[in-house]
Amino acid sequence: MFRWYLSASDDPLDDFSKVTKIDYIAKVAEGYGLQKVAIFAFQSKKIHELWSHDSFEADFRLPTKDGMEITYSFQFSPDGKTISMAGKRKTYPVTGEGFLPENVTIQNLKSRRFCWDNKGAFKECGDR
Repeated sequence: MFRWYLSASDDPLDDFSKVTKIDYIAKVAEGYGLQKVAIFAFQSKKIHELWSHDSFEADFRLPTKDGMEITYSFQFSPDGKTISMAGKRKTYPVTGEGFLPENVTIQNLKSRRFCWDNKGAFKECGDR
């Protein structure tokens, strides 16, 4: 559990009494897995989802198609109003022996940012 620490008393984030990050498994199937992360807040006796995104995805369903893993990492700004996200995609080429980790290629994905929109959620905001 973490709290927002903001200096301005009229900031809308101050209305949320408790904020928590939840990591959970969203989907699992043979050769496939998806994990998500979400941020929820308690306000006025209700739970509000402020933001969510995939945190990990693995797809090895088809033995004739390259396997893939995507991992995202997240960082909050010191004021809690911006979430910066970085991602990596690992591709495991199909060989006659399956997916071999020594043949993996790693690609950095485009960084993304999500900013507090003053309406109760984080929205993608690019480079501002």
